Amino acid sequence: MQAEEQKILNEIRGRNLRAFESFFHSYYNSCVTFANHFLHSVDESEDLVQEWFIYFWENSRWLIINTSLKAYLFKSIKNRCLNRLKALDIKDRYEILYFEALSQLPLAKEDYDCVEVIKQILMEMPEQMRTVMERKYWHEQSISQIAEDLNISEGTVKTQLFRGRVRIKELLPHVAQTTFITIFFDAL
Repeated sequence: MQAEEQKILNEIRGRNLRAFESFFHSYYNSCVTFANHFLHSVDESEDLVQEWFIYFWENSRWLIINTSLKAYLFKSIKNRCLNRLKALDIKDRYEILYFEALSQLPLAKEDYDCVEVIKQILMEMPEQMRTVMERKYWHEQSISQIAEDLNISEGTVKTQLFRGRVRIKELLPHVAQTTFITIFFDAL
C-alpha cells in the first residue's frame, strides 16, 4: 500500500470523518458504475456501494488490507455484487461464470472497445443465435423462458448459446481478448 493510501486508511481508522468523506466522494461514482456492470440496476448498485462504505467505516479498524486501498475497495465491491447475484439463485452455471468473468473486466478503454467488437460479432450472427445470446446475456432471461418465447426447445437454446460463445471466442481478435473472454470461454 502506498504511503498516501496508508495515511488515508489510518485517518479513517482513527475515526476522522473528513478523511472518510473525502474517500467516499473520491470513489463513490466509479464504484456505482463498476457495480452496475454486474447488477444492471443503478438503484441496487447505489445501495450496495453505500452498504459497503458503511461497513468499511464501521469495521476499518479490524480490516487487514494487503493490497492498495483502491484495489481492496473494488475487489470488495465485486465480491458483494457476485454474492448478491448468487443470492438471486442463478441456476445456470454459465450465467454465474459470465458474471464472475465480468468481474475481471478492468474499466479501461480497450475493454470497452472489446465489448464493441463483441456487439459487432453478435450482429453478424444468424438471427436465432443472436436473439438467444441477447436474451440470455443482455435481458437475463432463463433458458426455459427463451425457449418458450421463441417456441424452440431448451436444447436448441443451449446449443445456440454454446455456439455463440464459441463464435465470439474464435472471431475476437487475439489482441483484444481480455481476462473476461479468457475466463468465460475457457470454462466451456
